[in-house]
Amino acid sequence: MGMGSTAVSFSVLVPVYNGGDLLRRCVDSVLRQSFRDFELVLCDDKSTDGSLALMREYAADDVRVRILEHPENRGRTAAHCTLNQAAARPYSICMDADDEIAPDFLETGAAILREEKYDVLDFPCELRFPDGTTRFSPGEARTCRGDNMLMTHLKNSLGTWWSKIYRTEILRNTEPLTRENLSLDDVFFMAPLYYQVKSYRYVRTEHPMYIYYGNVGSWSRSMFEMDPERFDKRCRLGYETTRLNIEFYQKHGFGQEYEDAVLQLYTLNDLLLILKMNPAWRREGIAIFRRYFLKDGNLLSDGSVAAPRQAAHYEAQLRQLETPPAKRPTYTWNL
Repeated sequence: MGMGSTAVSFSVLVPVYNGGDLLRRCVDSVLRQSFRDFELVLCDDKSTDGSLALMREYAADDVRVRILEHPENRGRTAAHCTLNQAAARPYSICMDADDEIAPDFLETGAAILREEKYDVLDFPCELRFPDGTTRFSPGEARTCRGDNMLMTHLKNSLGTWWSKIYRTEILRNTEPLTRENLSLDDVFFMAPLYYQVKSYRYVRTEHPMYIYYGNVGSWSRSMFEMDPERFDKRCRLGYETTRLNIEFYQKHGFGQEYEDAVLQLYTLNDLLLILKMNPAWRREGIAIFRRYFLKDGNLLSDGSVAAPRQAAHYEAQLRQLETPPAKRPTYTWNL
């Protein structure tokens, strides 16, 4: 399927909300690319810090930088939808505003795409955390082709939008399966995206091509700052998003194995963790969880999805939380 030396160019898409100084890290990593044929499109989601002014500085200095502005804060999911529709190049890269890409990211992708066209190119990513720890596992190169990439997506958890190059037409045609902004909103792009994908290639490199900075501290604070009202909203969003994903698979005629795979991939463990971390209102929270997700032995409260194994798992977890420990746990430090 070699295609010869066809021209390749990229749109680099970055949603921004109060990016602060970390936005420079992201933008600078794009502008220093060894491959030069790209546009950098920044969507400001009504930032309240100096992010928009910083973006305008970059746009004034480099004609490849383009700025889009939301009139009000609409969330990262909406910003990505705006960017997907605005992308003007045949291939696109999605980035978070505090991440960075290796200087040869675009050059490596362009060299592959000149020889053979893929709907998705995927590259090794390094995770960096605030405590200084890192995680980098380049994995093995692989190529997948076919008319149905959905199960490949579900089994391999290809659920993050960063570290990949997409054919822009696919991004434009992708409607996210969530109506509101969620912490894991990128995974809810993936089912409708991979429904269109016919070719996928994971490219092993010995160095990380995408650097993802995990803001663990912010996530932990949000867990402790939760209350019943916020937890109810989190459960509602989780319920609506799970239903949208299940309905997508049912609409396109995919069977029970897909529903089971979706429910395993989009787990509710983060909700259980919130309940564990907030004993003061845990019983109220357990009742909220059951109202949305457990009824008649099924995982979803409307009973329309037969998922007894997952339902039994979460019910057992809730019962453990309802039963106070016999004695205060003790801890042994292994120094």
